[in-house]
Amino acid sequence: MAGMPMCMVCYNQFHPIDRPAKIIDCGHTVCSDCALNLFLNKMPCPSKCNTVPLVRPRFTRTIPLSIVPTTRQEDRIAVAQAIKAVNDELHRLELLAEENAARLKTLGHRVTNQLSTLTRFSAAYRLAQADQKDELMKFKDIEYALRVETEREKALLEELAASQFKLLAVSPTRHSLGADSRGALELLDGMSQNIRGVKRSHEESLEAERPSKRRRIA
Repeated sequence: MAGMPMCMVCYNQFHPIDRPAKIIDCGHTVCSDCALNLFLNKMPCPSKCNTVPLVRPRFTRTIPLSIVPTTRQEDRIAVAQAIKAVNDELHRLELLAEENAARLKTLGHRVTNQLSTLTRFSAAYRLAQADQKDELMKFKDIEYALRVETEREKALLEELAASQFKLLAVSPTRHSLGADSRGALELLDGMSQNIRGVKRSHEESLEAERPSKRRRIA
């Protein structure tokens, strides 16, 4: 660079350390000393742009560029280094994109496997539900058959009781009956006891079947 830029107030050349350039609120550039004086004296921009009334330090920024005099060769080297830095950053971003793509592919495979597993589990669950419904229908059929048998046994017991009542009505006392009549009464008593035993066994099997079925359904 042939010459250094100068401050618009003091006309001194900028220096990156001793006299850095400052951009004030309106966008004009002055040196750090003049920016401080403008702030301390509560003065506006010296170019009278009327953009801001006063210079404020919190809106004053240092120019992030080096303004040290350089040769053309140094400028070419700096540009080449900047281009290299940009290319390196692009290469790093490409590698990062490839890594992210590989991760997304792996996650896609995992999600696919999970969906396949859920599909198999849902099919098994539907089959289990169908089997449970079938077992429940079978249990209802068995319960209905037991109920029918119980009603039939009740009818037989009622008929047997009526027959016993008729026999007792014909013969006043059992002792006055003959051997055949007493044998018939004893046979009827035995049949009554057997039917009652069968009825109790059916009721017990029915009661035992219900809780076991409930446990299976649960």
